[in-house]
Amino acid sequence: MKLLAAWLNRSHLWMAFGGACMAAECLLVAGHSFDTLYLAFAAAVTWLGYFFLKWNEWRYARQWMVIALTLVFLGFPRYFHPTFALALALVAGYDLSWIRRFRNRTLGLRYYWPLKPLVITACWMMPAFWWPLALLRDYPGERVHYALSSAAFILALALCGDVRDASVDAGQCRSPVQVLGKNTVLTLVVVLLCVSFVLLAMATGQPERAWAGPAFSLVVLCILNRIPDWQLQTFLLDAMLPLRWLVSAGCWIELTPLR
Repeated sequence: MKLLAAWLNRSHLWMAFGGACMAAECLLVAGHSFDTLYLAFAAAVTWLGYFFLKWNEWRYARQWMVIALTLVFLGFPRYFHPTFALALALVAGYDLSWIRRFRNRTLGLRYYWPLKPLVITACWMMPAFWWPLALLRDYPGERVHYALSSAAFILALALCGDVRDASVDAGQCRSPVQVLGKNTVLTLVVVLLCVSFVLLAMATGQPERAWAGPAFSLVVLCILNRIPDWQLQTFLLDAMLPLRWLVSAGCWIELTPLR
């Protein structure tokens, strides 16, 4: 299990699958049919963003990046939205260590603790919410409850990542955990998750979905406090993305009495 989790984390395929699940949820809630090609595009863009952030871990990274960008542009030309340039700028500016001149310097948006989780949330919201609706000519401004629900959920997971990486970040940058304290950040995570699913219930018109907020909060707290292995923590936190899609789709097991 640990080896599988480590491989999925390092390859970023699990995160890419999560990006496709968030896009699928958006289409589902908005009442649109699944666009398989767009889901593949969302997965590819998510994978590309995380691959870029882990630039220094790959051999021949520049060559792989050029190949990946070319394939994405050639494979999904009709899905590109003008805000794609903004997404590229945020990802590129998140950590400037990919520029040789700044390799040994702490420059980038991630080094400003209030911006780090907000930039992550903004980047995820583009392929998971804004692009699919804009491309389908469904005005995103009419989906306020769902947009806020998605943003709160992604922000909660971004803060979970700060809790998980607290020991690593201590020697590199200031994080919300260092400034606000672990307990305060975990409290924010619980509040954001609960608010997220209340808003999801409002967006779908199904109040029973609000139960998932406390349930997700309990699972996340158990992952962060009871599982010491970093790879398993990462794998399980990223699993919250497809799990949320299952909740949105109403695909949970109904317990019925035996006859």
